Amino acid sequence: MVIGYVRGSIQEQVDIQTDKVKQYCNTHGIICDKIISEVSTGTSLKREKREGLIKTLIEASRGDKARIIAVSPDRISRSSEDFYQIEAALKKAGIVLEFINSFDGIQPDIIPDPDKEMLGLKPGKEYLENNGLKIRRIKYGEECKYSNEDSWSAAICPTCGVKKGQLHLLGCNYEMCPICHFSLVKCECFKV
Repeated sequence: MVIGYVRGSIQEQVDIQTDKVKQYCNTHGIICDKIISEVSTGTSLKREKREGLIKTLIEASRGDKARIIAVSPDRISRSSEDFYQIEAALKKAGIVLEFINSFDGIQPDIIPDPDKEMLGLKPGKEYLENNGLKIRRIKYGEECKYSNEDSWSAAICPTCGVKKGQLHLLGCNYEMCPICHFSLVKCECFKV
């Protein structure tokens, strides 16, 4: 039995990851029995917040030679402690946990400390270039200077896990573009 597991903070992330899992299975000749997805935080394992993950684990435990495919370890959990517990339980049950991304030399079955680089995202320089000009990136928490929204009030970024005053990891959908003040990953001001 092969189950794809997809988690994102917003539906758009879920849709992109679902396509990646389907493409990965198709490319590698894997027949995926089902894909279970959820829009949820990766920082909690509370049952009411992670119904998709719990359903995935239950389904996999019922199958013979079960395999769970996810885009990256941080889709399972952004807490290294929680991730290691889940990984150990799956290994003990004979369930293979497989990841699509290899994360620039980080082994797929190892997740870093959550206060450090988040998997699937990359650290970047303080400045981005646009038409030959170097423009300073907006740090987490500084977004409130450019917007009336209260989206950046948490102590850490809900997507990439950086603390207030730190640069977002490139690829974080919470990072604001310093030119248009929309999401940096969605705007076309820079090629990130």
